[in-house]
Amino acid sequence: MSSNNIETSYKGKQIGALRRHICTITKICVLPTEGLKIVSSSKDHNIMIWNLEFEQDKISGKMIRHLYGHVDEVTDMSINANGKLLVSASVDKTLILWDLIRGEILTTMEGHKGPVTCCWINAETPHVISGSLDGKVRVWSMDGKLLSESPASLEEHGVTGVAVLQLDQSKN
Repeated sequence: MSSNNIETSYKGKQIGALRRHICTITKICVLPTEGLKIVSSSKDHNIMIWNLEFEQDKISGKMIRHLYGHVDEVTDMSINANGKLLVSASVDKTLILWDLIRGEILTTMEGHKGPVTCCWINAETPHVISGSLDGKVRVWSMDGKLLSESPASLEEHGVTGVAVLQLDQSKN
């Protein structure tokens, strides 16, 4: 198995592979839309959207959109609940908010002093959250404005994952 191919298996047997990335794939997300579409990111700086098709015991796919914008490795990505927005994180110290319907960049978020390693998006709040090897967790608005950052720095360790717990205040 090559790390720059998307391979799928069923009952331990490979049933398909999607080949377009030229470096290691860093993340795969399933789009919550009609049909079966996935999004892949890679160390080759690219994000690709794929349309998958199943035939008996085989899977095939066609790349339907190529998102260019980062100038270094894409480390993480997150898709909002309706599948219309994607945020990507990169070693280039930026986050990019994408319109997946049009395949366009909506905004680029800059402010981390180290590679951005993780991200999360919520269109309901609406916020983007990022973590970086600079030791900071940052909260951004959808238009790219920095809203807040963690007061303490984990600079010696960096941040490699973020999770969000939304509390339902109406039950109090």
